[in-house]
Amino acid sequence: MSWCYSGLVRHLPADIPVYGIQAAGLDGDGRLPATLEEMAAEYADLVQEAQPQGPYRL
Repeated sequence: MSWCYSGLVRHLPADIPVYGIQAAGLDGDGRLPATLEEMAAEYADLVQEAQPQGPYRL
């Protein structure tokens, strides 16, 4: 869960969007990525789906 970062929002400018990504497979229903590269590629796809153009702040 990304709720642990909710306190961060109040320290960021209002015009900076904040998104949380749930780790795949940790809920017991989905499958875990086989490699770190696979996980990074899946996360990159999710980020670009939510915000197709940068800049990105990670």
